[in-house]
Amino acid sequence: MKEHEILVDGTSYKVKIKEYTVGAPFSVRINEKDVEGEISGKPAGKTLFTATIKGKSYRVELKTIDRRLPFQVRINQIPFTVQFKVAERKITRIPTSSAVALAPRPSRKIAGEGEVLAPMAGKIVSVKVKKGDRVNLGDVLCTLEAMKMENEIAATKSGEVEQVRIIEGTAVNEGDLLIKIR
Repeated sequence: MKEHEILVDGTSYKVKIKEYTVGAPFSVRINEKDVEGEISGKPAGKTLFTATIKGKSYRVELKTIDRRLPFQVRINQIPFTVQFKVAERKITRIPTSSAVALAPRPSRKIAGEGEVLAPMAGKIVSVKVKKGDRVNLGDVLCTLEAMKMENEIAATKSGEVEQVRIIEGTAVNEGDLLIKIR
């Protein structure tokens, strides 16, 4: 059975109904203490019944039970305010501003004019150009192995290779500058 946390006049109790059948004895656990008893009487407009616990009878008057709002219970004509403690739900609101990152992750570097960046982390398996070589847009400059796949890295513009910052076997991270073309 499900355990409930209830507040009775501001005092917290953990209540777990272990066994209950109308007209039969009941068993409930209150703050780790087992309580057994019987309920007699029948509802009439408002719920009115007698609970007998350890030979002592209690007249219980209960109009409504609301799991979200406080409600009144009268036991032997003494009023008590009862409320189920409901777990608070935390709602995270995500601002629509593009300046807010949803999760920490490395920022992607934006390539400058003529810069060829590593599109992912991996290892350079071949370099096909050297400083001073003329290349055309789309020419293969090097091959990057990532996740057991070889990826050909192409020139982002036509021009002369100004800088080669890699050699075969170089490990690179996403966004690292590989080659610069002017």
